[in-house]
Amino acid sequence: MKIYEEWVESLSQVGIHPISDDTVAKILAIVYVYGGSMELVFNMKMAIDISYSIKRAKMIGGEVPDVSIANEVKRYIKDIEDFLKNAKSVKSDSPFAVEHPQWVKDFMEERYNIKKMWI
Repeated sequence: MKIYEEWVESLSQVGIHPISDDTVAKILAIVYVYGGSMELVFNMKMAIDISYSIKRAKMIGGEVPDVSIANEVKRYIKDIEDFLKNAKSVKSDSPFAVEHPQWVKDFMEERYNIKKMWI
């Protein structure tokens, strides 16, 4: 993961966005909604992406957030929260096993190899 972290840092230092704004918005929305999940805490690639996303969206310190990214984050958060309001439980021993939006499941599996999400 050190190479990935250095790659992200190097590109961002020269003004190249290694992660698209849409992906940044998805990452930040997922972190907002699922923030306490172990999947997010122990996934090193996601930790690197979260750190970059916060900087890219200017959601750190006293900076004025990037409006277009912030609006996309809000849209994704609303989509997830609206879905979870009516989410059905999945057959499991865990009370946190619920259905999630398809785009969240696909995104987490494709980007981070996370196949199950718990909230």
